[in-house]
Amino acid sequence: LQQGAVDLVAGGGSYTFTHDVTLDLDFVGISYYDSLGFLTSAPRPARAGQPAPPDKTIASLNGQRICVQGGSTAQAGLAEGLKARGLSYQPIVKEDRNQALEAYRRRQCDAIVDDLSVLAYDRQALPQPERQAILAETLAEDPVGPMVREGDDRWANVVRWTLNAMILAEAGKLSSHTVEMARQDSVDPQVRRLIGAEGDAGRRLGLADDWAYRVIRQVGAYDEVFDRNLSPLKLERGRNALWNADKPGLLYAPPMR
Repeated sequence: LQQGAVDLVAGGGSYTFTHDVTLDLDFVGISYYDSLGFLTSAPRPARAGQPAPPDKTIASLNGQRICVQGGSTAQAGLAEGLKARGLSYQPIVKEDRNQALEAYRRRQCDAIVDDLSVLAYDRQALPQPERQAILAETLAEDPVGPMVREGDDRWANVVRWTLNAMILAEAGKLSSHTVEMARQDSVDPQVRRLIGAEGDAGRRLGLADDWAYRVIRQVGAYDEVFDRNLSPLKLERGRNALWNADKPGLLYAPPMR
């Protein structure tokens, strides 16, 4: 992204001070509220008539070998998080995430640290994923979102409002299956502005006025994207639910007006 080889990184970087301020990158929003956590072996099932074993905690990893990708935010978060808890560990540092996962698979370490969304994907790639557990306790918050180059302001606006449009679509109860009907029948001014039935939001971005309609029709609202990509990994909406959902989360987008 810095070198200009690509114009957008959709979700591969954590929204941190260093990434946003000192690396000439511009985060245009938060697409997923993630956390830094651990993947480790699941407790053995209880024998008949015996109480269930307690869930593992971060404290239970004290002194153990932990695999981590070198130079990553996970490496820094691991060191800071365990130091704050007064815990020690043996770092097994690998050049990239795949090497760290392979070291964990070969039992060269007792746990691996990364974002929960990454660990959920890794768990599915391991043999007998049911024998792997992602700890409920987490080390640190690690929100992610789309990044563009610093100074590419018009493109940043397009990416920012594409993300916002997908969140607003879910809030407006739109989906890839209903947006066509809404374009014809909706009388809600906010919905009509969003899908380009009225107003000039698209032209102000340098796009066609139906740009958000096309996004929703082809890709879906935020909940559709979540269900398609993250629900199969057994990740719940949690903090990534809408702020006014039955189980409220943190997800919210400014109005398009």
